[in-house]
Amino acid sequence: MGGIVNSVGINLSCIFGSRAQNEVQLSVEILENKIFGTDFKERIVREAGAYVWPQAIEEVSRKVPEILDVSLPEIIVSAWNKYRLLAKCCDPDKYSPDEVFLVPLIDHTITSEHKPHIDVLLGERPFFRIDFIIDISLMLNGFIARVQGGRLKEIRTGLCKASGSIKCDGFMLAERESAPLELPGSIDFGDGVPISL
Repeated sequence: MGGIVNSVGINLSCIFGSRAQNEVQLSVEILENKIFGTDFKERIVREAGAYVWPQAIEEVSRKVPEILDVSLPEIIVSAWNKYRLLAKCCDPDKYSPDEVFLVPLIDHTITSEHKPHIDVLLGERPFFRIDFIIDISLMLNGFIARVQGGRLKEIRTGLCKASGSIKCDGFMLAERESAPLELPGSIDFGDGVPISL
């Protein structure tokens, strides 16, 4: 099967960095005062007992960094799948499946919005949902796509500048201004990712 391989760790945390991950690791004060509010605390104490509240806060804090586990290569591939120049290399009537194309991509910017969430359960019952909005912008320069047999086999990376923000309930958790993003020289997709025609 094709898919995104050899790209473990190349996710949104690469944009926001370890410092921002700590910022996103919400403090008890932010969770209680900025996002949950007193109504939520009173509900959970009333329905589950006061002893559950600190555990709930701690568990949610632990889960928050997982919202950054979104693959950057998948974001790039999804955007490139709409790029007509790649589709032109995939016509089986014109090209043999053994033929390899190296397609230089003009400088361009990819913007992407993601809306992860954390569900808080009381027992097995949904109790509360925490919604996040992650906006990112990737400015790509000098990238090359290797295409074969109608599939994107590899990204040969160039320069990338990235910016982004993470919000929860209108509260800014982390923000990164445009800055160079370190990527490996190439990202291999194994059997390849199908290109939309």
